[in-house]
This record gives sequence, C-alpha cells and structure tokens, in this order.
Amino acid sequence: MPRSGLSDSERAFLKRLRDEFTTNDGWAICSTNPPSAAIQGLVDRGYCKLAQALCGPLAVPTGEVMVSLTEAGRLALLGQS
Repeated sequence: MPRSGLSDSERAFLKRLRDEFTTNDGWAICSTNPPSAAIQGLVDRGYCKLAQALCGPLAVPTGEVMVSLTEAGRLALLGQS
C-alpha cells in the first residue's frame, strides 16, 4: 500500500471522484444503498462522506445515497497523509 494507506483500487476510486464528478459539487450517486463495503471503508476512514439523495424543492428522499471526496481524501491523493 502507498504511504497514505490506500490500496490501488481505493486510490483509483478517489481519483475518479475528484476528476470526474466536479459538477454537482463533487457528489456521485452510489450504485448500491447501503454503499458497498469498499466505499463504507473509505467513509469510515474519513476519505469520503455520504449523504442521502434528495429530489426537488421539497427535498424528497430518493432512496439513493451520494458519495463525495473529503479534504482528507484529497490530501491522501496528494500523498500528504
């Protein structure tokens, strides 16, 4: 594992969050709810955060979960953690 404690697949996932989901404030929809064990592991270690997806002006829950990179995740990608 690299110095940040991330595996190659975790690093690739965080890079994808950082690089491909810059619109929508960096949030991406998880394909599963609850999120996979891999995503939950990144959340538990502080590299990502989760939020319930809401729809429309009344903020109706959609049943989906969104994931975003945290500052700790950004620093890990830079190799500073």
